[in-house]
Formats: sequence, structure tokens, C-alpha cells
Amino acid sequence: MSTYARASNFIRYLKIAAIVVVLAVLVVSVEAQTYQGRMIHEGSLPVIYGDDAFKANVLHAMDYLATNYPADYENVVFWLAEIRPTDTYTRVNSAGVCHLNADDYTASYLWLASVLIHEAQHVNDDAIYFVDNPYTAEECEHRALNVQAAYLEDVNGWTGEQADAWVDGWMAKRYWETIPEKYGA
Repeated sequence: MSTYARASNFIRYLKIAAIVVVLAVLVVSVEAQTYQGRMIHEGSLPVIYGDDAFKANVLHAMDYLATNYPADYENVVFWLAEIRPTDTYTRVNSAGVCHLNADDYTASYLWLASVLIHEAQHVNDDAIYFVDNPYTAEECEHRALNVQAAYLEDVNGWTGEQADAWVDGWMAKRYWETIPEKYGA
């Protein structure tokens, strides 16, 4: 093989290597923006579906969080991908698709903000906490209620004991067991 042919092959290999490096950088960049296969939309709002009134209520709660509770706001926008109205019960899946019922989205923006914090905590826990810890519905709800109560404690001026009593009251209802019975979920 001539020197020219060897040099030509070498240049061809360099071009292929450069393309591979560029593609690898692009894949790493996209992978850095995902968490367990879910696209992260850091800093931007989740996609909000529903009528104008629904969107306005959600945006009001989100604006309140952004202004007054920026850490909670960041968790909500990081973990929730979509927010949708539902005729059944408020819930979220591990991909961050949150469904809000009318009891929650027509309540005060302060309450709605707490629900968004609660639902974002579920997605966070599914992605991180329950990877290394055994999952139980009871612990899942307890963790989300505690995060929600911390926010409500501050918003409502509750004492720690009042926040704990609020969590205990919700835990006593065992609503995670009655939802499947009521809705066949």
C-alpha cells in the first residue's frame, strides 16, 4: 500500500473517529438532561393541560411557589412533566404526569401549591428513595405528606405539633387503600 493510500485511510479513520466523538458528546448531553429515561425540563414549567381556569389556578400556585418557596418550586418543575385535570382522584405517575381533581385545583392557590409539592415528592421518591428502600404505599404517602406539611406549617403558621397532627390525621384515613376500592384503580 502506498504512502498516499495509508495517509488517505488514516484521514478517513480520523473523520470517523471525530464523528463518533461528536455523537458521543451529543448522547452524553441528552443523557445528562434525563433522569431514568424521563426528560428533565429544568427551570421550565411542566406542560399544563385543561381549560383556561384550570391553567390559571395551576399557574397562580406555581407563581406563588416561585416567589415565596423557590426550593419547593424547583422540585415541582424538576419532577412534574405534565399537569392535567381529572374527574377522579389526584395522583401522579413515576414519569411525572400529575392529575389534579377539582377539590384540589379549585381550592386556594396555597392548598394547590401544597398538592403540587406532595405529588412532586412522589416522583422524587420513585426515582431516588425507593430504588434503595422497600416500597410501601404507606411510607410513600407518609413521606409526601411530611413534605407537604412542612410547607403548610410555614404558610399557615402552624406549630410542629399541628403539622404532625395534620399528617397523622391524613395517615389515619389510609386513603391510599380506599382509592382502589372507590375507582377500581
